[in-house]
Amino acid sequence: MVRPAITRFIELTGTPAPNGLEDLWSQIYLLDQGQALGATITEFRRRWFTPKMIPGQTVPVGWDPNPGAEQQIHQAISHLVMSAQNTAVVLPPLTIENVHVKLPAHLMDAYKAFKRELVIDVVNEAAQRKAERAYDQWVQHSPQPEAQVIRDHLATLTGTALSDAYEKFKAGMIQDFLQDPDAQLIKTVIAENQAVLTSKLMQFASGTLYTADPDDPSTKGQYEILHDEKIQMAEYLIRNNGGDPMLVAYHFKSDREQLMLKLNRAGIKAEIFDGSREMKQRWSNKQIQVMLIHPASAGAGLNLQHGGSTMIWYTMPFSLKHYLQTNGRLFRTGQTKPVRIYQLITKGTQDERMPVVLQTKELTQDRLIRAVDVEKGLELALMDEIRDDLNDLWTTTRL
Repeated sequence: MVRPAITRFIELTGTPAPNGLEDLWSQIYLLDQGQALGATITEFRRRWFTPKMIPGQTVPVGWDPNPGAEQQIHQAISHLVMSAQNTAVVLPPLTIENVHVKLPAHLMDAYKAFKRELVIDVVNEAAQRKAERAYDQWVQHSPQPEAQVIRDHLATLTGTALSDAYEKFKAGMIQDFLQDPDAQLIKTVIAENQAVLTSKLMQFASGTLYTADPDDPSTKGQYEILHDEKIQMAEYLIRNNGGDPMLVAYHFKSDREQLMLKLNRAGIKAEIFDGSREMKQRWSNKQIQVMLIHPASAGAGLNLQHGGSTMIWYTMPFSLKHYLQTNGRLFRTGQTKPVRIYQLITKGTQDERMPVVLQTKELTQDRLIRAVDVEKGLELALMDEIRDDLNDLWTTTRL
């Protein structure tokens, strides 16, 4: 390892514990090589945490802090860290607004059943539409005797009886009209554990559901469209933003593809941020109407405050680091307008938990920083000359 050969090690971050106290171990280890929190992450967990287990699994899905662990950890690292606040920075107002969308009743029922049973059958919409068009053409124009028999029977019916008979014939024959004989009109999606279920529920809430078969690499990335409620709301917010540029933060690739397709089809010019200086400059020059960003790649180190002041969280992240850093692309020094951040929340779904999850993580991080402030109060009073240099950064590693 290189670390033992380094005589001075300074770490800086604005998010020391974005996802909880576990994030601290690796940062503190680099400072003291295990003296404060233990020589291994396993030792750290055994001392201050209880494993979170679920039936049928031998590996913990998470670690819950023991009673009093938070205060003990704060005390253990107080000699290594300090918090510096740059109170001279004046930022415009920040407004974060939850914007709710509602699923149709039949989709809400399907969502609840999936959450309860961990299994859902999804219609392959693209294959279904193609097969239905092929069937319609066949039954109307084919000279085959079977098609003629159906036409003759339908000719004797009217109204509801006619439509019911047509749909009954189609349902019984639709599989024969698939372009791919091996294609399935119904795909079964199984959530194998709680983590997979949570991801699938987030996908469902945003409008798509990945249907790939884990045992078939050729199906990787395949998904079905369930609804467009969030896209409709995103379009509404964009159109009512006074023509100013907007950021849209997405999570799943399927979200990105559907946003690009439907926003551009609606006449809203959307582009995917590619990380280039050229695109960043065009954004800063207000030459991009809507820019799609992923928090993992555009959440830190970018100055986007000159191009706009409004952002939509299409799907919210679990990572507090990604959340705070992405919000900070607009809400930062140099921003001249009030910043507004919309969070799209599908009612009755996993979405409603996300603000609470992130708030809980932020409280843990804030308590950590405040604890360090108390421990280092006297020392910091003697270090005014370095406060401006630290600029609201915390002396632990950048995550």
